[in-house]
Amino acid sequence: MPTPNTNLELTESPKASALPAVYQTHFSEIVNRSPEAILCFTDGSNQNGRIGLAFSIAGQTHMFSHRNTASVFTAELQAILLCLENIITRNSSSAPQIFLIISDSLAISRPDSLHPLVNRIHILLISLNTISSKVIFMWVSSHCGKPGDEAVGKAAKQATHLPRISPGLFPTQTDLSSFIHSSIAKKMASTLDRPKIFTQ
Repeated sequence: MPTPNTNLELTESPKASALPAVYQTHFSEIVNRSPEAILCFTDGSNQNGRIGLAFSIAGQTHMFSHRNTASVFTAELQAILLCLENIITRNSSSAPQIFLIISDSLAISRPDSLHPLVNRIHILLISLNTISSKVIFMWVSSHCGKPGDEAVGKAAKQATHLPRISPGLFPTQTDLSSFIHSSIAKKMASTLDRPKIFTQ
């Protein structure tokens, strides 16, 4: 399966080691190389054990609540998948377009990833190629300070408070295993922390 078109230039100047103004200038320079591209942002969030995700296309934001057994990694990939599905829907009857998906997940750039959502993302990218639309992924550090990234990050956090879990969103087997092990470990730690009561 072909490797997605991914711009990883910002991994060479990580936000932690660069001045905010320098990092954002580099970000803007990369984006401005494709002025015709439609900007998309994606993010996933864990707030007190509740999982949410969000994506935006051309400033229009969508947010969803995921199952609490899912990992943030899965939520981030789910946001990318839903973004691509939305692009296909809106682009099926229009002229070919270029979409720049900005994300802090590197998983889609690894064709050897075993995560099931990565495979589904690659399949959608092949579908987009059939309608001559181009998708470019761009990696950024989380909360890079750009308005679109900040808005989607905030929406992903807000999504953790939605009253209903979005249908069709499921954790992976690895997510479930990690959740169960974590729950058992917390339960055992809580039991050990309880004061012992001795009786005669």
